[in-house]
Amino acid sequence: MKIKVLANMAILSTDLGADLVEKAIKLAPEALVLTKENRDGEEVEYFRVSVGSKPSVNKYGVTFVKTTEGKLQARIEIPTEVKAADRTAYIKDAFGAALVNLTVIENNLPEMVEEAVHAYDSLDTAITIVE
Repeated sequence: MKIKVLANMAILSTDLGADLVEKAIKLAPEALVLTKENRDGEEVEYFRVSVGSKPSVNKYGVTFVKTTEGKLQARIEIPTEVKAADRTAYIKDAFGAALVNLTVIENNLPEMVEEAVHAYDSLDTAITIVE
């Protein structure tokens, strides 16, 4: 993950390629979600990474847009009253939990998708076409 601040806009980029995330959406959607157990012992979602047409970052997840180069980006708007010297602190304070959760998904996604692709590819041996 990288964040570039340009005036009052921060551009969040992930090193995960759009192709990898699209494979995860198709084959391993659980790899894009963080869950925890609630008091009743049920798994509940608390963070999700997605790709859409409107980028956003909040405590519940990150929605990236796909660039023409196949990269994924989201935007964080920084209030105009936040001085340039305080922008890093603002991003950390306002979005730190989301950025930490995104890092967890970034670290685990490649391996989880690789396992799902392997399982998907092995389906060929289980399918018999009868003519």
